[in-house]
Amino acid sequence: MKKLSIVLFLLSFATMVQAQWIVNGFDTVTADSFFVHAPADGAQTGDGSLIFTDITDPVYDGPGALKIDWLVHSTESWGGYSFMNYTVPQEDSTYIDWSGAAALRLWYYNVTPSSKPGQVELRMQIFDAGGSANYWASNADHESWYFNAGTIVYDAAPGWNYLIIPLVDRGAGSPNNEGFSLPGWAGTTNNGTLDLDKIVGYVFEFETPGIADNGQATGTVIFDKLEFLGTAYPAITTFDSTATNGYFNAIDQMEWAGDAGKGAITLTDVTDHPFEGYSSLKYDFTVNNSQSWGGYVNIQHDFADGTFMQDLTSNTDLLLYYKVVTPTTGAANRVTFRFFLYDESSGTSEPWQMTVPIDLYTANTEWQMIKIPLKDLGVGLGTLSTKGFTVPSWNSGNYGDGVLNLDKIAAWKIEFSGSADAPYVQGEICSGSILLDLMSPVGYRETDVTAPNPPEGLLGVAGTYSNLVTWSDVPSESEETYDVYYSFNPITDLTAADVEVAALNVPENTQLAEHILRAPLTDQPVSYYYAVNATDRVGNVGLPVSLSTPITNTAKGVPVIDIDHAPTTTFVADGVLTEWANITPIVMSVTDGSGFIAPNTAIDGDADLKVIAYLAADQQYLYVAFDIEDDVIAVRPESEIASYLSDCPDLFIGLYDWHGEPHGVYRRGATPDYHFRFSKNRGFFDGQSSDSLLLPGTADYFWGEKFPTGYTVEARVSWQDIATKRNAGATTMDDVFVPQRGMRIPIDFSINDNDSPQGPNDREGILCYSPLNDDNSWSTTARWTYTWIGDQWTVGVNDKDVKRLSYELSQNYPNPFNPTTQIRYTLEKPGFVTLKIYDVLGRQVKELVNANQNSGVYNVNFDASGLSSGIYMYQINTEGFQSSKKMMLIK
Repeated sequence: MKKLSIVLFLLSFATMVQAQWIVNGFDTVTADSFFVHAPADGAQTGDGSLIFTDITDPVYDGPGALKIDWLVHSTESWGGYSFMNYTVPQEDSTYIDWSGAAALRLWYYNVTPSSKPGQVELRMQIFDAGGSANYWASNADHESWYFNAGTIVYDAAPGWNYLIIPLVDRGAGSPNNEGFSLPGWAGTTNNGTLDLDKIVGYVFEFETPGIADNGQATGTVIFDKLEFLGTAYPAITTFDSTATNGYFNAIDQMEWAGDAGKGAITLTDVTDHPFEGYSSLKYDFTVNNSQSWGGYVNIQHDFADGTFMQDLTSNTDLLLYYKVVTPTTGAANRVTFRFFLYDESSGTSEPWQMTVPIDLYTANTEWQMIKIPLKDLGVGLGTLSTKGFTVPSWNSGNYGDGVLNLDKIAAWKIEFSGSADAPYVQGEICSGSILLDLMSPVGYRETDVTAPNPPEGLLGVAGTYSNLVTWSDVPSESEETYDVYYSFNPITDLTAADVEVAALNVPENTQLAEHILRAPLTDQPVSYYYAVNATDRVGNVGLPVSLSTPITNTAKGVPVIDIDHAPTTTFVADGVLTEWANITPIVMSVTDGSGFIAPNTAIDGDADLKVIAYLAADQQYLYVAFDIEDDVIAVRPESEIASYLSDCPDLFIGLYDWHGEPHGVYRRGATPDYHFRFSKNRGFFDGQSSDSLLLPGTADYFWGEKFPTGYTVEARVSWQDIATKRNAGATTMDDVFVPQRGMRIPIDFSINDNDSPQGPNDREGILCYSPLNDDNSWSTTARWTYTWIGDQWTVGVNDKDVKRLSYELSQNYPNPFNPTTQIRYTLEKPGFVTLKIYDVLGRQVKELVNANQNSGVYNVNFDASGLSSGIYMYQINTEGFQSSKKMMLIK
């Protein structure tokens, strides 16, 4: 595969074109309500606080600037932040395009440095709606890319400074100041590529990874002028002094039409307010439509013989900055802007051309930016397009090889062309003028279409309730990732219905993944086949390597959503949990490792926080109960602090039969994901609807303290309410869930622990069910784990793989052996099983198995250290099946 070298970026930065495209002047941000931001009263509610003021002094550029008085609370497990964000209105259907810039530059004046030096960082987010994202239908469907400048901005001494923000795609990982990364904290994951021409919003954050004692920090900063800095690729031309230096070595004014029929061109270098550099090119044109087909004038730059324009093969567009100075006279829209590329790859000068949709009839007060798509539309079109290039039918003698070869462009041309088609009149003279400044390639078009080879050296090793899968990275790749899959059957197709995901996006040089083995309700034997494939840096997906034999191990039985003992007739919301006695509870404890503490939080043993949770379902209701040990109960009204800062449990659950890759983003419709919070004040969808599902004192909800410490929760909510009460204003309605035995359900818990009843907002601990939670399950379903409804593995069968398993006794391996070997057998049905070893005289020398076993695949080790060399028989017996095989011991 090809590698895009970072040298290109560094080189363009070192010889940077000083383009001054202003992204945000910050002149009247407050008056325009441009940013959504943290509330001014956040200090009182336990949130961050930003107070905006439009000011006229001091300013760095333009008439105004934005003063921000900020406050950050460190109340989350990961710290805390205040933010200001802008998103493109969905009805606009127009992306922000930063693909032409190498970096952004933000001017700032730190009026009052951070009250906690070294602890508050500036982070910037870009919302990228490229790939498969459909932001215009769902404003949450975008990737969130992060840049972290560290503490340099908010710790700076007073005075004007600037921050350079490189527009570099650093891929997945933790943010730093070298570019933008995709950490997966928020947003969706679409194509995993930073699409700078598909931006739908951006955010500035005041963020702390943690201040001691859940403290806070304050400061005041002024933002003024966020602008482009440099070009993403070397410029084709900056138009500096192009008139003086004779850069355009071919000028065609239709002299061949005589004085009465020709047009006119005047080129002037203009030094007043260029877009970049020290001058722009003023192009005064007169088009004389003296011919039956109209008229034209053009200017052309030819590269020296044997040389070409820089290779544009890996670019998607040309970016041109312009300003119409004098609107074109004559009939409206008669004159159009045409752009030519001359491809000389075939020995013929192929005139590829298109119409650039610049409005020549309206003057511009500011510089405008337009993209010229480098798209090959084929030869022979009868009209020019605004979507790409053609060699038109009137140039049929110059088709060449019929392909636009962007690495062999020998010349380019700008033409103003007038039409004589009706209703235009032959002979009309049209004049106008335009400023041109900076033309550069933009957009990355991947030329690598070669998929990586399969990994090698795939192995599986059984551990305790987990399998470790290892492999060797593909040697010809870099920055590739690996996906790990498993199935009860040999894997030949990764999209098959019985293939599940064990791990995704494992970085290069890791070369291992741990697959945690789970089973419904009880410990059960499992035999899994594994496969691993590689995805290269640009997204080419390779074929997998697969294990030919399964790894047999024991999966840990986990509590399920009980469908057999649901308290359908016995439920009483009173905090007395007798109706839950026959339901296996989900236990979260730091002592036995069944619960996990979120980063930057603390739980001091089971007395501080231990959770016993119950889940049950019938055809009408979801039933939930919590028995929570908590040495200090701290609950305050939601009007004072956010609900999650008080003592309360959160339940994350997807109401669908989940197989394959996790969603990542919360979904609606047929596969909806929910975040329930059970607070003392109410039960509700956190962040998904303002409606209260459950209220205390009703027949469906109880939240109360218990003696001597802790509290209990009991809740009953109908599937109908779960689906419909989140639908207010939604474009996609949730299906009403119908539980079925054997459904595999995505699930997680976060239990919030506050040990400071007097506040202000000191949540000290978060206890999680999923080991991947890390206080991120509220933002992405990819952090959840899973369970089942009832004790079946799949819907519609009584045990896993009943349709796939059949009785079998396999040949031992290795054979011959010394002194140990492994015997594998498969049971179609549960039953009493014996596995015995006999010598050649038929005498039993060892019994390996004598027990009741479930259906499944088993591997048994046989140690023959005490036996002599020779032939031995091994025989399995169970109801309906008997089989024997020979093996040889050689010492």
